[in-house]
Amino acid sequence: MSVRKSFIKAGRKTLVRNITQIFIILLAFLAIRVYLTQGTIQSGPAPDFGGQLLDGSSFQLQDFRGKPALVHFWATWCKPCIDELPFFEELNDSLGGKELEVLLVSLDFRDKLESQLMPFVAERRLESEVLLLDDPHENEWIPRVDSSWSGAIPATLILQGPKREFFDKTWRMPDIEKVR
Repeated sequence: MSVRKSFIKAGRKTLVRNITQIFIILLAFLAIRVYLTQGTIQSGPAPDFGGQLLDGSSFQLQDFRGKPALVHFWATWCKPCIDELPFFEELNDSLGGKELEVLLVSLDFRDKLESQLMPFVAERRLESEVLLLDDPHENEWIPRVDSSWSGAIPATLILQGPKREFFDKTWRMPDIEKVR
């Protein structure tokens, strides 16, 4: 075989190998993207839990019955939670109260309500309803939110009629745009 033919044959093998590697990388990115943008979809009534709104009134999730709602679980000590709050505030500004109820469920401790949670909400001028979920029986209410949820935050539950969609992930603005 001539030197030229061996270079061409080696070049084809390299080209095929490179194309195969690129294809595998693209498939991996697609799989990751699908994983990150899909939630767990369940049917049935919304889980019932409640707590205290920052204005002191009590609230039960069943108060949203029949209304589309986005329920976001977060805490002031959770950096990914804090980073995504502006996205939920923007969603609340554009759709809140009219087409979608936005509820930010804080998992901060009750003894941090006045020293940490309320100042945090005031400093960031959060307009969404904020609920302090001070329930020591998380092993009871976490599976009612979603059977696949470990309890890790941030986490989001979207309610629309009998459909519930649960997302155990950190949100970015492009993800939030899909909710609109």
